[in-house]
Amino acid sequence: FFGRDCTEKRKLLCVAMSGLLNEQPLKQTLLSIPECFVYSIPKLTSSGGHRAESWGLDKPALTGHLKVMSVSASSSLTSYGSLSVEIYSTKPKEGVPGAMDDVLFAAAPIDLRANPDRSMEAYVAAVIDSSRYFALRCEDAKSGRHVYVGVGFRERSNATDFKSTLQDYVGGIRREKEAEKMRSEAAAAAAVGDGGGSVLDVAPVQDLSLKEGEKISINIGGRAAGGGKPKKEKKKAAAGGGGGFLLKPPPPSADIRIPLPAPGNNTTATPQNTPAKEDGGADEEDWGDFEEA
Repeated sequence: FFGRDCTEKRKLLCVAMSGLLNEQPLKQTLLSIPECFVYSIPKLTSSGGHRAESWGLDKPALTGHLKVMSVSASSSLTSYGSLSVEIYSTKPKEGVPGAMDDVLFAAAPIDLRANPDRSMEAYVAAVIDSSRYFALRCEDAKSGRHVYVGVGFRERSNATDFKSTLQDYVGGIRREKEAEKMRSEAAAAAAVGDGGGSVLDVAPVQDLSLKEGEKISINIGGRAAGGGKPKKEKKKAAAGGGGGFLLKPPPPSADIRIPLPAPGNNTTATPQNTPAKEDGGADEEDWGDFEEA
C-alpha cells in the first residue's frame, strides 16, 4: 500500500480515519463492576435525601453489572467530555449454548461541561443511611425522559471505586475550567499589552549566567568544593604527624624487689611482714636440754 507516494497515502488514510471518528464519539471504559443490584425507588418527598431502607433491599428488580464510560469527541481527545453510567443485564446468546450476551438495561449520562449549573448530586446521589447505595438519574436517549433508579453493591470496595471514578471526573472538569480561565486572562492581558498601556508590571529578566572567569565555591558540612576532609579533621591529622592517633605513654612500672633466700637454707621464702613468734626462745632452750641429756 505504501509506495513512492507514501506521504500522500498516509494523508488520505488519516483523513479517512478522522471522518470515521467524527461520525461516532469515542468511548472508554473507566470502571467495570461485575455485580450490582437495581431497585425501583419511590419519588423523593423530602429534602433530607434518599433512604435505602425503603427500597426493599432483599428484593432487587435486577441483578446485573455496571460500567462507567468516558465519552469524548474526536476533536478533543485530551479534554474531559461526559460520562455514561451503564447498567447491563445478561441473557443467553442465540445459537451458542452456554454463552451470554450483555443487554443494556439503563444508562445515566453525566455532562457537567454542557450543564455547568448542575452538580454531580443531580446525576448520582448517595443515600443518607448507607455508603453502598446510590440514586441514579437514568435518561432515555430517544425521548429525553428521565427516572431515578436505585443502585447498590455487595462489596464496599466497589462502592468506593464508583465514587472515586465520579470524583476524578469532577476534578478534571474543574481543572479544565481553571485552565481556560487562565488562558482567557492571559490572552486579554496580551491584547492590552499590544495596544499599549499594559496593566501588568512585568519584572525585568535577570541574567544569572556565569561571566568569564567566575567560579562557584560550595561548602557542604564544612567540606570545601574540592572535596577532602573537613578543616577540623585536617588539623588533627597534621598534629598527629602521619595521620595516626596520639596516645599517652604508659605509666612507669613500680620498683618491686623480691628478696632471694640465702644459700643452703630452705627455699621457701618467709614474707617480711609476718611477725615472729614470741615463744620461739623457750622452744630452743628445751631442745638444747634434750641434746645435753
